[in-house]
Amino acid sequence: MRLIHTLNDQKKARVISSFLASEGIDNELEIITNTDWGSTGYGDVTCKIWIVDEDLVSKAQEWIKTFDANPDDPRFQKAPLPIVPATPFATPFTPKNEAIKPSAVLTSKAPSPTLPKKSTTFYLIFICCILFMISASTEPTFTTPLPTTLPHMPLMASPIEKAMLYDYPAAYELVDKLVNLYGVEKLQHPQDLPTSGQYILSEFYKTPYWQGFYSQILNLIKNNTESSLHIDAPLFEKISQGEVWRLISPALQHNDILHLLFNMLWLFVLGQQIEQRIGSRRYILLALFVGIFSNTCQYLFSGPNFIGFSGIVCGLLTFIWVRQKIAPWEGYPLQKATINFMMFFIFTMLAIQIVSFYLEINHEMSISPGIANSAHLAGAAFGALLGRLSFFSWKT
Repeated sequence: MRLIHTLNDQKKARVISSFLASEGIDNELEIITNTDWGSTGYGDVTCKIWIVDEDLVSKAQEWIKTFDANPDDPRFQKAPLPIVPATPFATPFTPKNEAIKPSAVLTSKAPSPTLPKKSTTFYLIFICCILFMISASTEPTFTTPLPTTLPHMPLMASPIEKAMLYDYPAAYELVDKLVNLYGVEKLQHPQDLPTSGQYILSEFYKTPYWQGFYSQILNLIKNNTESSLHIDAPLFEKISQGEVWRLISPALQHNDILHLLFNMLWLFVLGQQIEQRIGSRRYILLALFVGIFSNTCQYLFSGPNFIGFSGIVCGLLTFIWVRQKIAPWEGYPLQKATINFMMFFIFTMLAIQIVSFYLEINHEMSISPGIANSAHLAGAAFGALLGRLSFFSWKT
């Protein structure tokens, strides 16, 4: 809903409002009387015309320009002046010579968006919680240290987590085969494996798997070589086989209860505001677009070993921030301090990652917090971009 015109002549305001309605442009007329006794403008009337459909704003503005240029044009006298119902945007019609009573004037307040009892946000939170409980209850436990020569993800991940990672390369499947045949304990001493185990292990060593551009950048700087970044392993192995749900499914998984609670709290706060204003369908599209983009960026940068909803959360945050800037009438109730806190958290984690990168290069040590910063930054950037599209505006 867009405020397009403000004037002090109540009769003219009603003429414009009625004419626009007769032209098929839904609008609301808000009439406010100044009731502040200490004000020099006490008793003054202010009329505001709001257009309901964003797509008709330009057309309405052209008609208002025409009216301002020639208010006596017969075209504007055709529409009747009906009594405007008492809504948050209107007051009962008052005859020309009758004073407006302050008690009859309702406050200026945009209509409150409604949220279904069983909203998409509710279902997203419910799904994430159920998946977390299933994953936590089926996650393998070990009494001995894990083999240092094998990737830990296929050893530690639950079956459902393996099915929902962004990718699960063939090399990981070879590790699963070794674990199923011989157990983790025997993998501590691979030289003692039987011939079949030695063969599977050699196949694993010969099978490349994508570990991201981060490790390549690290090696290039440490070794001071002039070679460039390159794709040294198959990309999107499972997705290319038809498992397209992996584009978004990592967002639905979480590492621990604190990770889950943090993301679900922000999803509840941010998601409901957006769903109330743009509807469930466009809200789902927004979350899908941000999730796919942030997950893909994280995968390209660090490989498939990441999970969590935080990339989408960052996108929802910047989406609201942009809508507050370019469409404040949509009324997203998110405080600037809240946005600043979240951005501070994101960039603090990024700063820690940069320090860790420096230490890995110069001191062979890492203090990486294990947080998907690429997904955070990519989600935030893409959410801000989508926030500028009229497709995601509030159309009542």
